[in-house]
Amino acid sequence: MAPDGTTDVNGHPRRIVAGIRERHQTVHELLSQGSPLHGISRGLQLAYYAVRRHARIPDVDDLLVKVTSRRALLDDFKPYIYKRFAGLSQRQPAKSSVKSATRDFEAISVSSAGSSVCSGSPQSRLAAPADAQAAQSPAADHDPSG
Repeated sequence: MAPDGTTDVNGHPRRIVAGIRERHQTVHELLSQGSPLHGISRGLQLAYYAVRRHARIPDVDDLLVKVTSRRALLDDFKPYIYKRFAGLSQRQPAKSSVKSATRDFEAISVSSAGSSVCSGSPQSRLAAPADAQAAQSPAADHDPSG
């Protein structure tokens, strides 16, 4: 199931959306009882301008536009992450799950070993052999002054 902004990939409501809906409803209930904005902000321990924003916007969906439409860096990978780790339960120990995830990662790394990203260790990529450095640099004993 693809997330629609108000729910995650599993269809569960997002905490931030639920919190905004709850605050909006509470602010409007207190406003209908005649409470001032400053009193509401003190009572709910919210910033005055947050309470004012909730009070001015009658439809909660207008408040949720930014929250439900923004993208995160992991959005493209969340379905895999949820699918991959949904099997974690009390029946399957986390240790075996980590081992299988490590095997998956190693398989991906080995399959792309020809690429420059995964080839060799970081030290082997950074440290060039002395012969290769000498062949690439101009002669060290050449004196340009003559």
